[in-house]
Amino acid sequence: MSGLEQWARIKPDLNYRLRRGAWYRVLRSNLTDAVVEVEHRDVTVPLAVLQVESARPDRWTVVSLPRDAVDIPFSWGSRYGV
Repeated sequence: MSGLEQWARIKPDLNYRLRRGAWYRVLRSNLTDAVVEVEHRDVTVPLAVLQVESARPDRWTVVSLPRDAVDIPFSWGSRYGV
């Protein structure tokens, strides 16, 4: 990764171990993985599951609940904002 700041989030319709729709600062990356900052910890994530941008997003994201979501209150509905 170059010296420019980058941001990443999980691609839509994927259920990975990160919060869907949330943007994370990319600390470093290589051809297969990126290390993102999650609550002051470094987390390695495959690039294949990420959307990477060169500027910090300044808008809310509305995401659908993943098909395999569990233990989500019915009152949340089928979408939520991040």
